[in-house]
Amino acid sequence: MDNKEKSTKDLDLAAAYLAVGATYVRADRTNPKNIEFYFLPRTASTGAMATLGIPTMDLDLIETEWTNETLIVNASKYAQAYKRLKGIIHSK
Repeated sequence: MDNKEKSTKDLDLAAAYLAVGATYVRADRTNPKNIEFYFLPRTASTGAMATLGIPTMDLDLIETEWTNETLIVNASKYAQAYKRLKGIIHSK
């Protein structure tokens, strides 16, 4: 597991990343019809893992679970994340 950015053009997967706590970095609007969202894995906020900046989530695993329909997310957080991303899409 590393601390590199992960991107997706899939709005639903992007909302899932946000719902589980990934950090939104930016959106690439080069192609306005197919916006790419970038995320970083959440890191620990306290303790040795935080000092070293070690991620506490694996975005590749989240993508795999999403694809396999085994990812479990809080429905309210998912809905809020989806709305936030739609807001990003429609902002200038």
